[in-house]
Amino acid sequence: LERRRAGPPRRVRGAAALLGTLGTLGGAGLGLGGGAWLVGELPPSLVVVAALVALAGALVACLAALVPAALLHRLPTARLLAEE
Repeated sequence: LERRRAGPPRRVRGAAALLGTLGTLGGAGLGLGGGAWLVGELPPSLVVVAALVALAGALVACLAALVPAALLHRLPTARLLAEE
């Protein structure tokens, strides 16, 4: 008997975390760079806000990946791919 795991596969969670982190760090970096360019300096409060937004963005990316990953267990994935 094969035991099914509860929740999304580890690879899906890892990919979501990695993509969310890379995207939010890139966005926060660009936002900090744009803010420093427009204002002429980089206030510490802007760095704190960018870090909080990056953390929230990575969390949202992980949460958004949970629903499709959980639904993968219900689909006959191998049969669907074979039909393609």
